[in-house]
Amino acid sequence: MATSTIHRHSTAASMAGRVSPCVSRPAFPAKQHAPLSKAGTAAPATDADAHHAGWHPHPIMAAYRDNQLKVPLALITLIVGGTLLAPDSLLGHIALPSYPIDGTEPLPRPRSAAAPGFVADGTQLYGKGAYDVAFVAFGVLVWTFLRAAVIDYVLRPTAKALGCRRALVERFGEQGWLVVYYTLSFSVGTYFVYNSPYWYNTSQFWIDYPHAYLTGPFKSYYLMQLAFWIQQLFVIHIEKPRKDHVQMLAHHLVTCALIISSYYTNFTRIGSAVLVTMDVGDILLSSAKCFNYVRWRRLCDATFVAFVGVWLYSRHYIYLSMVWSLWSELPTILPLTWAPERGHYMSTGGFWFFMTLLLALQALLLMWLYMIVRVVLKVVRGSAPEDNRSDDEASDNEDEDEDEDEQQQTAATAPPKKAKRA
Repeated sequence: MATSTIHRHSTAASMAGRVSPCVSRPAFPAKQHAPLSKAGTAAPATDADAHHAGWHPHPIMAAYRDNQLKVPLALITLIVGGTLLAPDSLLGHIALPSYPIDGTEPLPRPRSAAAPGFVADGTQLYGKGAYDVAFVAFGVLVWTFLRAAVIDYVLRPTAKALGCRRALVERFGEQGWLVVYYTLSFSVGTYFVYNSPYWYNTSQFWIDYPHAYLTGPFKSYYLMQLAFWIQQLFVIHIEKPRKDHVQMLAHHLVTCALIISSYYTNFTRIGSAVLVTMDVGDILLSSAKCFNYVRWRRLCDATFVAFVGVWLYSRHYIYLSMVWSLWSELPTILPLTWAPERGHYMSTGGFWFFMTLLLALQALLLMWLYMIVRVVLKVVRGSAPEDNRSDDEASDNEDEDEDEDEQQQTAATAPPKKAKRA
């Protein structure tokens, strides 16, 4: 019963900071020299420095932050090159799904011709084992490199070209990457779920259990989702902490626990459905944030309205219908017995383990829903939308950046002061 969720990212509607997204501000001349901060010291030299001014990650996380391109790329090149030369080697087990079955395994093959772990005879299926850990570690390297490359070479230049303020360029990159990832994840996940017997049929989560064997593409998708959420545990410790840092950390830990446990215990059907349910709202939320950072007010507001509707439908209706299926349908279809030799892991303890994690996730979603409602009420009352959850520091940095611009302009035009006589 996996879950992916907000960066799942956020949940409060992070529209504007303390000002309306489209409020115009005076333009200042291009900087010729590093401006001075309020303390009289040189201002941050890069967009990342401006975003993280006054905050520094743990030294280990700082080392990870500073080595997200060359080191992962070197390792990925080594692993992929070795796999191409010798697919059956150890490196091949790292880069490709492992444990293809040959028809001699004790568990029965699935019988229907319909998608993830439930396919026709003749389709190559895969089991599970220790090499899956290596595949996930490889996935962490891939997501680390892709995130850094897309932000550095695509999203930051895009933000600057669209007139995003310096203090918000880094934030645009972070949220823009989430738009890219969630769009990809939602598209692939929807393909699997739509072509499955459990598309809007929750009883199929449990019918013909255990679903021990998976197709190669679906197994790769599921493990790469786990790799992404493990990588997100690193990301939230290299980004400047936001108001809901503790909630986000709890969310990522619950998500990883659900993906790992659902994979190991053969409940990947409901897991993939939950992942897709969570992805769609995050596309809209991160998109609205990006529109806010470049001051596209109307598009920002329209996307936020769509996000609120999708959030309510996907996370408090569809998601709860899945939780209800676990509560009401599973006991009528599956015996609550512990039989690992048959791939059957749904005992009474397992039932309450999954129920607890899924309800814990819903509790986090309700906390974020409360913050979203606060934003909506402020907008209805005529106030500028404000992110009660995470982006206040962006407004602070924007104001400081503008003050530094003003100081630089003043310093450039003010007459030199005469030296005092001794």
